[in-house]
Parts: sequence; structure tokens; C-alpha cells
Amino acid sequence: MLDAGDLLPNTLVADVPTQFSNYVPENYPKEFDGAVSASRALSRSLNVTAVRMLKDFGLDRFHHYLKYLELKDVKYNANHYGLSLILGGAESNLWDLCKSYANFSSTLNHYNETSSEYFSNEFCEPTFFASENIDFGKKSTEKTVFDAASIYLTYESLKEVNRPEGDENWEFFDDSKQIAWKTGTSFGFRDA
Repeated sequence: MLDAGDLLPNTLVADVPTQFSNYVPENYPKEFDGAVSASRALSRSLNVTAVRMLKDFGLDRFHHYLKYLELKDVKYNANHYGLSLILGGAESNLWDLCKSYANFSSTLNHYNETSSEYFSNEFCEPTFFASENIDFGKKSTEKTVFDAASIYLTYESLKEVNRPEGDENWEFFDDSKQIAWKTGTSFGFRDA
């Protein structure tokens, strides 16, 4: 929604009891925050807000963006997954998820390094070996998938994610190494 210009980080979105036909999305703590900024909704993993925003944005439109990420396990059409697609209703493997975040970061880094240019092959398969070069393609002022500003603003929201209790070691990271991260709501936060 940021990339499409439909939303800004401080746009207020509704986190209220919601029902779409027979689907009733719930937040992990089973509570609602009312009006909350889009940035805060992302950092707090507010499921109800995410589903409501997907409904407004359009399921097919969102699925179209996912196709660009080449997630191999997202094999079906948007209606197969329904509105739960925004909450991870489509399976994905760890390689594809890591590749996507690496490509987001690469896009942002290249944009900063080249004074506001993108590479035509920004979203590509990573390599295991330092000796292998990746061909990012030609420079262009046109974005490949997502623009650098929307990636940057998303990362800024993810830097505000509360760490799970009992993991105090994060405080020892060098402040120059900023960490944006996300947990799911599985038992014990196993999918952080």
C-alpha cells in the first residue's frame, strides 16, 4: 500500500472487531487498539488491521505483487488463499523469504549508492559463493518491484518491533548495526 501510494506510515487504520462473511480475523492477544497508525499496526502485528487493509487494497492486486517476489510455494490464485494471505495463509520456504528480504535490502542499498537509481534485475536469486558475481542488470530511474521509499519506511516500522521476552542479548548489538525484524505468532516465536 505504501508503494502504491494508498497509505502513509502515520495514516490511521482501524483495529476493531471485524467480520468478512464467515471469516473473523483475530489479533494474537485477542484485544483491539482502535485507531492506530499503519506503522504501529505493522510493528505490533495487528492481524485485524492487516486483513482490513488487504480488503481495501485488493486481494488480486496484492497477489500480483507477491508474484514478482517469485515465491515458489505460492502456487494458487488469490481466491484460493483468501484474506488470510496477508497473515501468511500461503506457505513459503525459508530460502524464498530470505531472498525477498535480501532483495529489498539490495534495492535500498543500491538506490542510496547510485544517487536514486535502481537496477533492472534487482530481484534475483542470491548466490552461496563470494567468488560468483550477480548481474543486477542496467541502472534505471524506474523501480523494479517496490520503490526504495516504501522499503525504507517498512524497515523503519520493523525496527520498532518488540523483542520477545527472555531475549535480552539484542541490547549488546552495536548501535551502528540497526536491526529490522519480525516475529510470527507461532508458539514460542519460533518463526522470528
